[in-house]
Amino acid sequence: MAEGKSLDPQQMEEVQSLIALGREQGMLSYGDIQEALGDAEDLGTEDIEEIYWLIAKAGIRVVDNDERDAANDSSDSDGEDVARFDDVPIDDSVRLYLQDIGRVSLLSSDEEVTLAKLIQKGEGEIEFDRMRNCIVFMPHQRLEADRAYSVSLRGGVGGLHNICGQYVTRDFSWSFHTAGAEKRIRVTDMDPGDGATDVEAHAVLRFAISDVIAPHRLDEDTITLEDDKGQRIPIEWQVLNSGKWQLQIIPRKPLRHRSKFKVKLKGGVRGVLGETGRRLERAVSFEFTTSHRKRAPRVVGVSPADGADDVEEAGTVRIEFDRRLVPSSANKTTVQVRMVAEADQPDGDRPVKGMVQYDDAERAVYFVGDEPFASETLYAIRVKGGERSVKGVNGIHLRGDWTSTFRTTARCSPPTVLATRPEGE
Repeated sequence: MAEGKSLDPQQMEEVQSLIALGREQGMLSYGDIQEALGDAEDLGTEDIEEIYWLIAKAGIRVVDNDERDAANDSSDSDGEDVARFDDVPIDDSVRLYLQDIGRVSLLSSDEEVTLAKLIQKGEGEIEFDRMRNCIVFMPHQRLEADRAYSVSLRGGVGGLHNICGQYVTRDFSWSFHTAGAEKRIRVTDMDPGDGATDVEAHAVLRFAISDVIAPHRLDEDTITLEDDKGQRIPIEWQVLNSGKWQLQIIPRKPLRHRSKFKVKLKGGVRGVLGETGRRLERAVSFEFTTSHRKRAPRVVGVSPADGADDVEEAGTVRIEFDRRLVPSSANKTTVQVRMVAEADQPDGDRPVKGMVQYDDAERAVYFVGDEPFASETLYAIRVKGGERSVKGVNGIHLRGDWTSTFRTTARCSPPTVLATRPEGE
């Protein structure tokens, strides 16, 4: 809050009226915001940022005045004048405010310099991860500590759509808050989990950590792998700092079968350190037990489920294994999806063209079709077994062919957001 203010922005009558107007209109223009806040006194930089954050948190899109006017004139616009999809994710409160900084003189020159730097946090690269059906935004610069950010995705005509041509029905937004510089980093997940059994001898051990790891602080004392007799196991490590996992540990040799092992990350002053200088407060460890013997990989899960009869046309296929695979062994020859010939479709027996890709962290093979599945059609998934088939990293092939079937419906629903990372408030 600006010095001397008795109310925070969330309690201001002007802000509450703005949010009510935005919900009524489905959006707010910069002019709406300027008009509502024009008579408000003593608004500082942080106050303005919080107001825009509150608007984004309420799921209200902020648009140019022209776009708002066009939306009021015609509710069935063809979408040719929609705003560019170049601002995800951003600190909306900073970037949108700066667009009108020339007309609203509320900032000092020093504050303008600070916010001009922050605006760059909304600049980055947008990639579509076709395998996971996920949009990834990578900022060009690190996000600021202890600050609220909002992310917006455009829906409606001109926005995101699936391969059937169905658009996301409405704009979607969520907010998150970055950790303060004083907070310690923490381990949020491990693979295998603590106490896991039947872990393969060719295991890769992974950690999800709440900050980007500083590689120069990792050494043989920071990361250790020991057997049940306290003997250290030679390891290598890789700092990933992307996706879910930030750190992975790879034993230099296959682990012994029927043995218990313990992994430890050192905490404290000489322990794991984030690139922002935050430390792992205390040591973190987990134990696991390897499998009794070397064996062939098995399919342990499939999506769509075997026998499913309500699969939509824009669906994808995911096959999960209990063992790591040799990535090159999962390809278009060993993993196929075929249309199955039936009485009313005698010429239907043919392969589906698409992409086959293996994810080692998930131990899963994905199949993504080049086109939507045909409606009301039976499909078969086949993973080849035997020689020259899908093969585990231990050198053993899948024992025999594995198959599964599913049937599509005549439905292709608009895409919806299933999950976000970071998780929204």
